[in-house]
Amino acid sequence: MFERVTRNLLHQTDHDGTLIAVSRLNDSEKLKLLAVVIKCPGKWPWQSTKYKPTDFTLNDLLQGKPIQPVLEEKVFLNKYKATQNGNIAGSGEVDMGGVSMKAEGRGTSNILSSLGTLLKESVIMSHFLKDSKDRKVDLQHNLIRQIQRKNQVFTLVKQRIFTSCDCTINFSELKEGSCSALVKLFCPAKVHLKEGVSLKNTTDVAIEIPPHTVVAYSVSELTIDSDGHYEVGVSPDGIEADDSITQKFIHNWTELDGLWAQTQIKSEKEILYELTRLPSETRFSLLNLFQEILPDQTLLSTLEDKLEKICDESVYDSHTYLPETSNELTDKFLDLLQSETDNMDSLPTALRPNGSLPAISKQNGSQSEANTSHNGSSQRQLILTAMYILISAAEELTDDGLAFLKTCSSETINVLSYLLTQLTGVSQRVPFSELPFPLRDGEVPQEMKLLFTSSNIILKRDNKELYAEIGKGSKVLPRVLCIVIHGLACLNESCETD
Repeated sequence: MFERVTRNLLHQTDHDGTLIAVSRLNDSEKLKLLAVVIKCPGKWPWQSTKYKPTDFTLNDLLQGKPIQPVLEEKVFLNKYKATQNGNIAGSGEVDMGGVSMKAEGRGTSNILSSLGTLLKESVIMSHFLKDSKDRKVDLQHNLIRQIQRKNQVFTLVKQRIFTSCDCTINFSELKEGSCSALVKLFCPAKVHLKEGVSLKNTTDVAIEIPPHTVVAYSVSELTIDSDGHYEVGVSPDGIEADDSITQKFIHNWTELDGLWAQTQIKSEKEILYELTRLPSETRFSLLNLFQEILPDQTLLSTLEDKLEKICDESVYDSHTYLPETSNELTDKFLDLLQSETDNMDSLPTALRPNGSLPAISKQNGSQSEANTSHNGSSQRQLILTAMYILISAAEELTDDGLAFLKTCSSETINVLSYLLTQLTGVSQRVPFSELPFPLRDGEVPQEMKLLFTSSNIILKRDNKELYAEIGKGSKVLPRVLCIVIHGLACLNESCETD
């Protein structure tokens, strides 16, 4: 709830993208001015940069006396109230063996946030730079030693937006569903038995946020020299000289011919196929848990962070100085994944940086590892890498897209996977006659269309064929949706992989 409110606030007020939304209430007290925040560039090309608050400020790292920054405070917004609505619906029908079953589901949600007057507090950079001249940090500080061994960057909070009074966030949700079955008894009496059940569930949650709760902040990069001297990155006008925030959704590849990055999609699909090596019962359980996690961006981020730590044990200390979070769903997911992979080969190397993937080839219709001894890959590494790719791609989808994927049945997941496979093939067109049964007439359900549209894919019909066009201006690229759908299909108990 809190993260959705802060992200919506920045969507409405921060068009140049210089502010970072606070995703966890627990982070608010850590985000003092000049607090140390770790900037984590994405491992894969589609990932946006993450910012992880720590328990330390610059003064905790400094040698000598602390710096007392000169601050400026002003009103950011006189009043902020917003309402966010969401709607989702789905249905399915099966008719076979004399039994006809039909299920329908609908859901609506509303978030009403009233944050009152929001204040902005900033460090006056000209004074801070003078105070920082010739100052050094302690290179033996545990946080510095830990972070410098990884592909992460120190930043300092230079501005923050916070509440000035008691505020409230109200969340209401209504879920309705029905299921009916018609049993046809083919006997002289022609008896028909029909049963139905309907479910309705409502949720109302209200949380109160105290004054001085930080909802957004901005940072400047901190470059530390080998002798301990540091430099704060600023541009002449005092705005952070870091394009990664304003360009966080600009990815470093282009769609081939303006359509699909087919080579990359094929490579990632082969890696995702490694998930099918898990036992079918395990995959099905992981799929159910993952679908529960999907709508919650905070849980997705927590799951990715913990999986990264599992995969990257060689560069983490036994005691980490970054904040840890725990959740029953994510812990259960990782416990199940680890229980299956720990019996495999031990992980010899960390996840490959910069988005490189272990080499995989397909022989005689089955997957085989290529040059395993050369690249040091193991079966465990391949499975964990595949899961890491799936989770990191899911984080980039929209809230509505994630909500829809949570409701997808096994059949719908397979339909989505088949459709994307055909649309990204050589012809990039699918005759209606070759579509799965639910889409046989070429009509795609509205919710499915919205999922594609949210990832910049526009489905169109022409001469009894279905095809796709790539639009412009979307923050989510088609490649990301392809990764998520194919990954879910590999976890699907009845998945079929071409």
